[in-house]
Amino acid sequence: MSKFSHISDVHLGSLNRRLREINVQSFVNALETSKNENVDFIIISGDLFDNPYPDISSIRKAIKKMKELRETGISIYAIPGSHDYSINNSSIFDLLESAGLFENVFKYKIENEKITLRPTINKKCNAYIYGISARKRGLEEDYFRLLNGYENADGFRIFVFHSAITELARTTKYFGTEIPVSLVPRDMDYYAGGHIHKKIVKEYDHMKFFYPGPLFGADLTDLEDFARGSERGFFIVEFDSKILNYKFIKNDRYIPLLMNIDVDGVDSLSAYKKVIDEVENFNVKDKIVLLKIWGELISGKTTDINKIKIRDKLMNMGALDVEISFNVTVRKTEKYYNFELTNEEISKNVFRENLSKMKFEREFLDGDKGVSLAMDLKAILSRDQGENEKKDDYIKRIRDDVFKRLGIENDN
Repeated sequence: MSKFSHISDVHLGSLNRRLREINVQSFVNALETSKNENVDFIIISGDLFDNPYPDISSIRKAIKKMKELRETGISIYAIPGSHDYSINNSSIFDLLESAGLFENVFKYKIENEKITLRPTINKKCNAYIYGISARKRGLEEDYFRLLNGYENADGFRIFVFHSAITELARTTKYFGTEIPVSLVPRDMDYYAGGHIHKKIVKEYDHMKFFYPGPLFGADLTDLEDFARGSERGFFIVEFDSKILNYKFIKNDRYIPLLMNIDVDGVDSLSAYKKVIDEVENFNVKDKIVLLKIWGELISGKTTDINKIKIRDKLMNMGALDVEISFNVTVRKTEKYYNFELTNEEISKNVFRENLSKMKFEREFLDGDKGVSLAMDLKAILSRDQGENEKKDDYIKRIRDDVFKRLGIENDN
């Protein structure tokens, strides 16, 4: 009996700094678990990296772990995913393959403008591994359409690909280029899929497809799905001449905490207080927090909901990281746009509403008195400069009138 791990869509180098570290650690953990499970080899079915040229410092730990496994005799077989792909073969994927950290199993020969897949052979396990590389924007469909079968083999056959199969994608939220199942090579013992960010084990037309989905997530949509219950992890498969057993190793160490806070129908300051009060009800220690704030405010400014202070509060409560999704608007108050009101009445309404949100120690700034003062100051500040009046004289006149209305003695 032999054993292998099937990992996909790791997207090393994605996300912000803290989440990037967690994603790398999830990959390192998967490799360490594979080692402890005594697997003979590891298959990575595309998108090991999030882009062809990631920041090396952010993935150094993952590279070191792959090197360690290779040195212990565990082979790693991979294909480039759509994010790994580089048209000039100069990506980090190509570099690490050249360095011997893993082997690209997309091998073929061309005869009469048709492609015949050639196997990468693991002699110890009598495993024959075939693959088709992904390309940007799903252009690998050309490879599938040019496919003229594969070199046969008397052993356990694995087909590695990084594409959505049309008949399987219908059951997911996947939207993109798909490959019809009719183009997929038949009579393989294991179909190692990638690209769909969801765990799938499904048999179709006598072919059993395995998609592990991401180990952690490539973006906030992935992380929200993770928080909502989508499983994250990888497969370990036991086989001889056929599949004997398989299991899914879950990554349940970094499940994000999703918070939804509705601020609809309140003013901005009340909304901010509501957010602060509600986050205090959660245990966020050592959690990745995905905070979604949404709704339509009846008044105020969206900036009154201070996202920086909210994030700082959650971090001080022990969160590993905080990502805030902010979808808040301010309702247009109809009375401001009532054409039956005069400009003066509109101004009074605006001042009255805004002054009602403030607290004043002095009585003359509050209520109707405050509105009257604001209207008088508005009138003073709206006065035009006289025709023959010098600018300095104009400024002094306006300043004197403002001081007089405020009851302030002007020494100048």
